[in-house]
Amino acid sequence: MTQLPASFLARTAHYPARVRAALGRRLAPEDVSLHLTALHGASDIPEARLRDLLDDPPLVDAFLGRLLQSQLFATRAAALEATLDDPAPLSGGAAALALAEAEALLAPLTDPARPYLWKLRDMAEQDAGGKPGRLTPERASALLDLSALLRLAEGAGTAAEVLARALLDPAPLPLAAWSAAVLGETAARAGTPADPGPRAVALARLIVQGRGLLPLRAADRTAWAALPRDADGALEAGRPREIRLEVAPGVALSPILEAGLRVTALGAGPRALIGPDPEDGPSWAAELTGHPDPRPASEIAWLDGPGASLPPLPVATRRARPVPPGDADPASAYAIVLRLDPDAPIGTWLNLDQAHVLPGHGAAALTAAKALDAPATRPVVLASRLSPADPDHMTRAVARHWAHAGRYPVSGAMLDYDPATGRFELDAHARTQPTRLLPAALTSLPLGMLETAGLHGPLVTLAEGIGVAMPTLLPAATRAGLARALAPERLDGPARAAILEAGPVTRALLTRLDGARHWPVEHLLAARAARHDALAARLDAFADRPEAEAVPALLADLAAPEADPIGLEAPTGRFLTALAAEGALLAALPEDLLLDALERARHHPEADRIARALAVTGPEMVGDRPFLIEPLTDLWAVGLPEPALQAAWAALAEAQLAADPETPGRLILLAASGRRHAGAAALARLAARLAQVAPEALADPRLARHFRALPDHPDWPLMARALGPAAAAIAAARDPRDRFAAALAAGDRDAAQTALAELHLLNEGELAGWLDGLRGLSNELAALDLDIAGHVPPGGGVQRRKLMAALLRDRAELSRLAADGLLADETELSALCLQLIGRPETLEARLAPAWPAAPLRLRGATAAEVFGQAATGPTLPGHAGTRVSVVIGAYEPDPEMLALSLASLRAQGHDDLEIFLIDDASGPEGRATIDAACAADPELILIRMARNAGPYAGRNAALQRATGAFFAIQDADDWSHPDRFAAQLDAFAADPELALVTTPHIRIDAQGEVQMEARFAVQGDGPMTSMFRRDVFDRIGPFAPTRSRGDVELRERLRGALGGHTMREIPGPPMLCYAAATTLSQRVRAERREALQLLRGHIDRRPAAWGAVRDGDATVRAVIPHALRSEDAP
Repeated sequence: MTQLPASFLARTAHYPARVRAALGRRLAPEDVSLHLTALHGASDIPEARLRDLLDDPPLVDAFLGRLLQSQLFATRAAALEATLDDPAPLSGGAAALALAEAEALLAPLTDPARPYLWKLRDMAEQDAGGKPGRLTPERASALLDLSALLRLAEGAGTAAEVLARALLDPAPLPLAAWSAAVLGETAARAGTPADPGPRAVALARLIVQGRGLLPLRAADRTAWAALPRDADGALEAGRPREIRLEVAPGVALSPILEAGLRVTALGAGPRALIGPDPEDGPSWAAELTGHPDPRPASEIAWLDGPGASLPPLPVATRRARPVPPGDADPASAYAIVLRLDPDAPIGTWLNLDQAHVLPGHGAAALTAAKALDAPATRPVVLASRLSPADPDHMTRAVARHWAHAGRYPVSGAMLDYDPATGRFELDAHARTQPTRLLPAALTSLPLGMLETAGLHGPLVTLAEGIGVAMPTLLPAATRAGLARALAPERLDGPARAAILEAGPVTRALLTRLDGARHWPVEHLLAARAARHDALAARLDAFADRPEAEAVPALLADLAAPEADPIGLEAPTGRFLTALAAEGALLAALPEDLLLDALERARHHPEADRIARALAVTGPEMVGDRPFLIEPLTDLWAVGLPEPALQAAWAALAEAQLAADPETPGRLILLAASGRRHAGAAALARLAARLAQVAPEALADPRLARHFRALPDHPDWPLMARALGPAAAAIAAARDPRDRFAAALAAGDRDAAQTALAELHLLNEGELAGWLDGLRGLSNELAALDLDIAGHVPPGGGVQRRKLMAALLRDRAELSRLAADGLLADETELSALCLQLIGRPETLEARLAPAWPAAPLRLRGATAAEVFGQAATGPTLPGHAGTRVSVVIGAYEPDPEMLALSLASLRAQGHDDLEIFLIDDASGPEGRATIDAACAADPELILIRMARNAGPYAGRNAALQRATGAFFAIQDADDWSHPDRFAAQLDAFAADPELALVTTPHIRIDAQGEVQMEARFAVQGDGPMTSMFRRDVFDRIGPFAPTRSRGDVELRERLRGALGGHTMREIPGPPMLCYAAATTLSQRVRAERREALQLLRGHIDRRPAAWGAVRDGDATVRAVIPHALRSEDAP
């Protein structure tokens, strides 16, 4: 048992026993994550630091003291203070986001059952502050005050509830802050200070906005005004007393009144409460401030207080029971209410007695609405369980409706949609704007539009015309409910199709809308178009006459959420090109603007022109800001051919060395960029220059490691002589990964075994990355016949031993694992290990459920043998009358593998095929192989490329001639299961929304063994098994002009244009693919890794094209790095 210090016991004597016990125990691993998340906002901690911390664990009390006194916690507190000090008002969504960040810091400090509140109180009571930049006692005390305000609002749905709680709280701050935030006046009890401080008031306002607390009603304001005050206006309130209040059925009193009865003289003795019966009518006339309530008053409550009897107290009342549905004449009704579900909270709405509430809900109510005899402009207020219970909701909706002449659907929120993920977000913008997607729970629309608007559960879509979003503050429960209701899995196929048909409001859409016809919203359309056109004009004006002061605003406007990046693509390109040509202007830009411009340029279709300009001005732009080296060279790698890239990088390197050859950070960034993009020769020249101007720099292992590939270069002996002593430093920076790679390339088993013995020098991340890099080298590893016994680094247990034995093809170790019963757990890895020692049954059994009718057999000593006996005949019938165009790309194909690939197509159960065989400019031997295949199968359609351009250029050539309704791809060394095409066509037939269907694939190496996929899985999910609807290419364009990953680029382009729901991977049957380091995909992965990362980054950042596709624009917006471009690329 831990012996607790006397100082700890004395300091925590007044703590709750549970808190004291939690603080008095030793720190455990689970405590670290819990407390880091609570106080630092994240649980990340370096593994080495965690081990050090737990080797001799401190008391939780000491650990929390460090966290609260840390610079990170002080930084979080400063960020909150900055938010509260910002005078700019926040809109609903922005307020919700800011409140979430504030709650992340303050919420853990509000709970007295947790230790943070007590530790922070200790800090606030200290006499002096700690280290500079850390939390002072004064700031700790202020945080406690803010956390008390947050605690007071917990669970409240209205501002009146919070104000009532503040009245009951004896502390002066909550009442002062909440009254200032809610009423605009600072209230205080007699004899207490009235100044809450601006940050407390700002937080209270943020809570009101961020949580969407319902505002004060007339009854609440009447109750507040009735509270007794002294001559100075201070509230005459004391501590809460016990009272008993009996309220008539159907009546609700203001929470402020109920609190006032407990703390003021209003409730000092028995008395009757008199007021109008709220069930006399829910019309809004009774809520209008300054107008007398015409309803008669009667006794509606009785107060049993502790003192002498008091005279009756007039009070304002509210209805406590739902309002009966209105049955006003539809032709003259204030509004028509259409309930989408039976739980819509319409009973709380004002003016419901003047409305016509349709009978039933959902489809029945919609049918009844369409049959009404009423003006087409009559407002139909949609109501669902997600609609606010705010009494003013319907009156606000009707006001929004008539604000636009009663001709448009109008919503109280703006929705943003991401087609790639299928997710909606409530937009944080406060301005009114046009839209075609509206949340049904917050929408009204003209009766005449019920026939044309799409009602899809929680969503209203407009395929024609336009709607209006007028964002308002929403309760937190409403926002959360909408997020759940609009989740991708909740929307059906027709809803998703309607979303894409509606699309975003683009400049092209605005052009098609007739301003004269849409005169009530013409100002909105014109403003949106004018902002777009003005930005385009400003971009072009800069291109004609660059001026430094224009750059910040232009970059800010391009980043604005309402900007149309595709519509602004051309002027943005001209702006960025002109900016790149102005070296002095670039050099004068602040850091954040420069980084934004470079990042934007790298992802723009004009990246080539911009990169050429920056090849000249770039070195000057970087100057003494080495943090620009990486983004600049990334841009060059995208837009410059290799010779120009190397020349530009050499100029940059020379300029940097001339400016400062000694600062390690600068040299490391320079070397890292050279390693990634400039090539071995350029890197060797940099090493030689460093050996001349800063020979001691290469002794820094952080720098030397970027040169560690040089010893593998054929000219290393010459380089080493030129480098002198620096060559030894570079060689010393090599680690086991480098030595193993060199041994594998040379086929040197002994050197590889020596490198394996040094794997313990790698950390966990390095080891995991190295193992992942071995996946595509199974043929080379099998040839070395390595022995991993004794070389498995500690920490991974049997799982790591199995993984390394499988990757390194150590069959002796795999046999030992099997003999010890360690492969009997039926996991996928164990099944793979068994397949590698000639026992494929377990793996076949694991794969069989995906396609039980004709399961795969993975047996054979070569890939060709496995392909040849992988499956029997087809089990699925074909689709009569449905032609599938299939393209097979071939470059120097293996005759046997090509024959097997073609045979697998001819063995398909669906046999209506049009097969294109692409010869990607093979040499004489490959050409002869392809000619022989065509002679054996005269129905093949041969397309010969004039020059080697990569597989995607060939697929595009086939697309131009394809006549099938579907388009499938396959490589010359792939094998398709006989049921593949029939299964894919079945999926298309079952879901007309689908544009792409894939199946899993399994790679088989030269030994007939399975080669692992990403995450060391047996099956991969890559798009190499794709079948497309042919017409999808008419909508989104052809394959991009790249040599690699063009199928990935097309898949993600499709996702952004048509939505992720239009793609599906069916569970089987899997395709078999030949696995070798010599295949195009593996060569590019090994030789052009950095270019692939740049391409992936572009794909991830590229703007979604769903609006452009709806507008008929099928341009392929793929920025391909030069190293990956096909010969036909521009």
